[in-house]
Amino acid sequence: MEEFEDSNYMRWISLVSILEKNNYVCERDWKDEKEDFIYFVENLVGMKKYNVHIDPDWLNEDDFIPQWCQILDDKWKSQGVCMADFDIGSDSYVLFPCKTADLKLLQDYAAQIGERIDFAKDS
Repeated sequence: MEEFEDSNYMRWISLVSILEKNNYVCERDWKDEKEDFIYFVENLVGMKKYNVHIDPDWLNEDDFIPQWCQILDDKWKSQGVCMADFDIGSDSYVLFPCKTADLKLLQDYAAQIGERIDFAKDS
């Protein structure tokens, strides 16, 4: 609960909650199963916006979220899209598809308030 005494952190978590409620991001446990990962990511607003998809055959069931996101980055590279992650200080991932060219700006904004957004493959 000490983390919530920091007003920037409260705003950060509130932002993530609003984005999740509106299907811009999905929070997934570090040990997420492939089928659940695909289901929740496929239903994000950015998937339709950027016209990207996930072929289940791309992903190995025994891998974890960073490996899956690396594969998606590779598959979507020609469309300029990557999987990004809000760092919320837990072992879960707050994932969203993002224009790769926009990620640096989002990272800079997050850093201004002491928070972090990064490639999901690196989280």
